[in-house]
Amino acid sequence: MSQAYDGQSEGANITIGILNSICGGLLLFMGMCIFWVEWFVNNEELHRQGALLPFLGFCGILAGMIIMAVIGIWA
Repeated sequence: MSQAYDGQSEGANITIGILNSICGGLLLFMGMCIFWVEWFVNNEELHRQGALLPFLGFCGILAGMIIMAVIGIWA
């Protein structure tokens, strides 16, 4: 049994993948469930502005998520 660390081993790759998935899930939860609610759903100022401004805000966040997903391919 070797005691040397091999960063390219199957076990190391599985562990890194699991940790990345957990971190990514936490970031999605924070962004979509907590921040969206505070920025758009519970924001009385946006409700007074009409339907266009919250719609544009959601479109901006959606565009940012798509861009980050595309960038994540090369990360």
